[in-house]
Amino acid sequence: MNRTLPIIYPINRFKLVLYLLGALLLVAAGILVFYNCLNHQGRYFMGSIELTYILAVLCIVFFGYASILFCSKLFSNKPGIIIDEKGIVENATSVVNGLIPWKDITSVALYKMQSNKFVLIYVLNPEEYIERQKNIIKKKSMQANLKTHGTSIFINTNMLKITDVELALVIKEQLAIRQN
Repeated sequence: MNRTLPIIYPINRFKLVLYLLGALLLVAAGILVFYNCLNHQGRYFMGSIELTYILAVLCIVFFGYASILFCSKLFSNKPGIIIDEKGIVENATSVVNGLIPWKDITSVALYKMQSNKFVLIYVLNPEEYIERQKNIIKKKSMQANLKTHGTSIFINTNMLKITDVELALVIKEQLAIRQN
């Protein structure tokens, strides 16, 4: 099927708002647990106030960071995925890969982990995409993905207005056009 380029897939703002609300509720829960520990009220996790403090702080930090990421995506005007003559511009995930040129892409695969659906993009030079990342946590995540799955580029389609299967088919179709 011949499609007109660019092909643009926006981020699903409704799902993004739901994820943001969930993250904010978990931040609030972490604050409530922390406050109760300060006042020596309620039960403690495994009977330990120290462990409960640690879990509350981790909950606040992790879901607070997730809330910031969700807010940045929510107020961004960038589409989640752009497929054009140059390649794939990926802005859908927290580990934004930017432009992935067609010349770098070797294959595409689907991967599912629990309810998360991913399109895996295999490239000739995965280390180059890892080195682009400035954030150490994102870099470590990409290194782990490379080690376990052979690629550092995972596109989570849960936030997009397209399914994983549809996105993989479009990318494979466009890749086949360029490889001929």
